[in-house]
Amino acid sequence: MTPGRVWTSPSGREYTLGWTVSGENLALELGSLRDDQELLSKTTSVAYWEGPVSGAGTMNGQVITASGMGEFVGGALTRAEGGLLSVPAR
Repeated sequence: MTPGRVWTSPSGREYTLGWTVSGENLALELGSLRDDQELLSKTTSVAYWEGPVSGAGTMNGQVITASGMGEFVGGALTRAEGGLLSVPAR
């Protein structure tokens, strides 16, 4: 997997939402269906992006499509963001 397009959330965190997946006889481009999917969980003190992803490419010379869910952790919430942990500000 090779990271591609990066989205910066309103909280200032960066999430890689575009990916190239390649392997023997496989070429697939994946991306988010919507960018603005960041969740700032005050109960777990974690910022993360979660949402639907889709892709298209080829496998063994045949056209393929893909769909699924992605989840990417953006880091811990600061106390100022409502987090429970003492972490240095970014």
